[in-house]
Amino acid sequence: MISLPYQGAAGSRLVQRLRRRYGQVLTCLPPGPPGARNLHSCYQ
Repeated sequence: MISLPYQGAAGSRLVQRLRRRYGQVLTCLPPGPPGARNLHSCYQ
């Protein structure tokens, strides 16, 4: 069996679908996981 490098959620079907569908607007989000401060700035 071939051991592939761990990709976390980056290889999941959901993440791939989100990147295909919303790829242009994902660049507007700050890097890293969403936090309370980032989410609050989205709603202003």
